[in-house]
Amino acid sequence: MNPIGLNESAGNYSNGNTTWQSAGGNYRPAVASMGLTKGLWYFEMKQTEKAGGQEMILGVSGDISSYGYSTNSELGYTAYQYGVYFGDGSMRNNNSGTAGVTTASAQNDIIGVYIDLTANKIYYGINGTVQNSGTGFSLAAASSQPIQCYIPAVCGWSGSALTYNFNFGNGFFGTTAVTSAVADAGGIGQFEYDPSSGTFDSSSKDFRAICTNNIATYG
Repeated sequence: MNPIGLNESAGNYSNGNTTWQSAGGNYRPAVASMGLTKGLWYFEMKQTEKAGGQEMILGVSGDISSYGYSTNSELGYTAYQYGVYFGDGSMRNNNSGTAGVTTASAQNDIIGVYIDLTANKIYYGINGTVQNSGTGFSLAAASSQPIQCYIPAVCGWSGSALTYNFNFGNGFFGTTAVTSAVADAGGIGQFEYDPSSGTFDSSSKDFRAICTNNIATYG
């Protein structure tokens, strides 16, 4: 995740910036360091600190310019941001919600995010189970976004500080190693769950770890 710039005062970063603790009462998202323009991509997130009723929104953003203006502008507030609110499983976009994209999540669930910028879809998995019967939520083309790419993003939707641990293929959630260490189809990365496992809009797809090697080849 990227601690420099608009979000540097919105929480605490650790473990090589793969762990982010949000600031209580601040809904402004944290974003990753690499933008995605095309291809199929996968990352995992484990929320290890989650008080009752304290929820998150996880997804992607094609617009980071608004994040510096308001601590109340959560992920999905603009038309260029997409994120599932894991309190009820709805997809947030343009300050409204579409129900039924996922189930709600619990503390220590591992959320997989599958980003297909060929078909312009985003999918979610919870503990290895692809949600919504494998039907994805449509994204606008990356080229149409203000920053002409999508960046993984998360925010807390609560009054408390919450902790998020990201695995972009490094094989850890915080300081805890994954138990499965499954690589992507090209042999890159160590994930808890197989990025190629599951059916996505009735098709098999090979999602890749987000890293400079894969971006140079597929991005």
